[in-house]
Order: sequence, then C-alpha cells, then structure tokens
Amino acid sequence: MSDPGEAMTGKEMARPLGKGERFYWLFDRVSCTNFVVVAEFEELPPREPLIRALDTARQRHPLLGVRIAVDGSGTARYEPAPPASISVPIIPGGEEGWRAEILAQLDQRFPDEAFPLLRCQAFPATTEDGLSAIVFTFHHGITDAGAAARLVEEVLTDALLGLPVDDSAFPPRPPQEALYDNPFRGLGGLLRRLWYALTDALDRRKKGAPRALPAPAPSGARSLHNEQIHLRREQTVTLAHRCRKQKTTVHGAIGAAQLMALSEVLHGGEAGTEILGSAIGMRERLSPPVTDRELGMFISMVHTRHSIPEDAKPWALARDVKAELETRVTRGDAHLLWSTFPPDSQFPPNAEGAQRLAKLIAMQPLPSILTNIGKVGPDAGTGPIKALHFAMAPQ
Repeated sequence: MSDPGEAMTGKEMARPLGKGERFYWLFDRVSCTNFVVVAEFEELPPREPLIRALDTARQRHPLLGVRIAVDGSGTARYEPAPPASISVPIIPGGEEGWRAEILAQLDQRFPDEAFPLLRCQAFPATTEDGLSAIVFTFHHGITDAGAAARLVEEVLTDALLGLPVDDSAFPPRPPQEALYDNPFRGLGGLLRRLWYALTDALDRRKKGAPRALPAPAPSGARSLHNEQIHLRREQTVTLAHRCRKQKTTVHGAIGAAQLMALSEVLHGGEAGTEILGSAIGMRERLSPPVTDRELGMFISMVHTRHSIPEDAKPWALARDVKAELETRVTRGDAHLLWSTFPPDSQFPPNAEGAQRLAKLIAMQPLPSILTNIGKVGPDAGTGPIKALHFAMAPQ
C-alpha cells in the first residue's frame, strides 16, 4: 500500500481517512461526535471582520477545504470541496439562547459530504448584564479540540484586535499513524501491540474488572447537559502549587476527583475498580512533529485502571493517576490505540458499519474522560474576549 501522504498535492487533502479520523466519522453516524468552542463577550464584535478572518483561516488550513465522502471502492476519503465561505448568522436569544444552542449543536450532525465542516453562529446579548457569544461547531472527523481552540483564538485575534496572524498555508498531513517512529510500525509495532495486550490483560487481572455501569441509552437518545465551573486565577495557582507539593499534577488531581465521584455516584462509594480515560496530544510525539496550530486528528486515548477503596485518599489516588499515565505513555500505549483497532473490513463505511462500531463500544467499560485542550492564549479573559471554552457530548 502506498504512503497515505502520496495522494496529497498542494493545499488539497485528497487521501483516505486514517484510523482515528475514520473512527470519529463512522461513529458520528450513530452518535454525533461534534464539539463546540465558545467565545464569550460583553458586546458582540462586528460580523464582517469575523467573516474575513474565517475566510483567511479557510485558505490556510487544508481541512477547512474538504468534505468526507465514500469513493467507488468503498473507502472513506477526504476530498477537496469547492470554495465556500463560512457564514456567520446573527441569532437572537441572548445568553439563554446561546447556552441552549451549545447543546443543540452537539447533537446536530453535519450532513453527509457537507462542507466546510465548521459552523459559526453569533448571539448578541439581550440584557445589560448578559453575555454575547460566538459558537464554533466542529466536525470531530477533521480535528481535535486543542487545534480547534487555537484556530478560534487566532481568528478572533485577527478579527477583533487587528493583530497580524501568520497567513502562510499549512501543509497537508497524512494520518497520525503514518508519522509514528519506526518502533511503532511494521514488525516492531506488531511486537509492541502483542506486549500491550499482554500487559493490559495482566493489569486487568491484578486490579479486577470495572464494575457494571447502567446500560447506555438507545442510539440517538442522549441527555445532554453543559455545566461550567471556573477557577479564579488565584485558585488555579493554589491548586498547581498544592499538586507539586503532593508530587502529582493538576491532571492527576482532577482525575482522582472524577474517579471518586464516579465511584460514589454509581456505586455508593463501595470499593472497586474504575477507569479513567485521558486524551493524549500526539503532535510532539510524531516524526516530524506537528504544531498545535494545525488542524487535524492528532490525539490518542490512554485508559488507566485504578483501585478505589472505600476510604480512598484523594492525593494518594492523584499520585496513582499520574504514575499510571506516565507508565503507559512511556511504554507507547498512546501510539498503539489506533494500531490495535479492528481492521476497516469489519466496519464498512455505511450504516451497518456504524452500528457494528456502536455495539463494539457498548461492550467496553465506560470510563470517566479527562482532557486538557491546552493553553488558551493571554487575551482570553482580558480585552474583548471574556472566556473561551469548549464542550463535547457523551458518545
């Protein structure tokens, strides 16, 4: 098979979807995988500069110029789409309206072969103390949330502050698995996958299987809720300092809190095993590295198992989360996730394949998911941008 990158020319992204891209695109057919990035303002900025900045971004990012289609051979591919501006409709409803729209967008699929795979809506405030917002909705088949948040930040910087943004086009990229180092490809990759399966089985036997969770809702019947909890700057500094003192990380501390909450809510605090899923950024682990300013699906998931006693100690569990995650990332679990995914022949790019994928996922233990989309620039929370955050629905 030829290198997935060979079919790409210029700014076009004409190639088959990679494993992760294909997963999100196929699963989207039964459980919408959109995510939303929201920028909040005291006063809605002018619409024209925003449209201009989005057009500039579309010309720079190859994945804003594609649609996803199935070719004659039954392969899901990125295909260059005709040029199309990203519209920005002004929608009344104020803060109540855009908060409700977040949930609506999380459950509103992009039509098949739609382009561009980004929607943008503007909501002016209706009261003096209300907030305006711009809601950016991304198809998860073209990018991860970290790069999307960076794109939104750059678009707003260009449109609102008039600050210069590098307008050079980004190169088209192959799937992330095509950029793995040699130890994770070929025979070496196969041996690592076998070792991964063995060590995972031993860990599962040592810590026990996760406890049964309530049956998932029927396909399409999701209950979505978006609740924001903000830490003030001084609270964030205090938390980071406390984590260093306790020899863990903020990720470890929040992961421990999630695990303990999951144990309490679903199992009444009884001792048992819970799973934490951590989204791992792969960009710096690829050859060559991919910058955080380029759209693309360059994340992986690492699942860690944790024994939760009835008298669980938060900081001890936070240290366990940190240690387990470091061990699994170091041995290459993040590289192996998509490599160990069943072959595409088992999940054809159609409704039947999507249903098979949904059934496979329903058989897996459901983890608590923790993600850090990365640092948001210094202008968020100062100047015209009051907050920048994202939301993703349960799948």
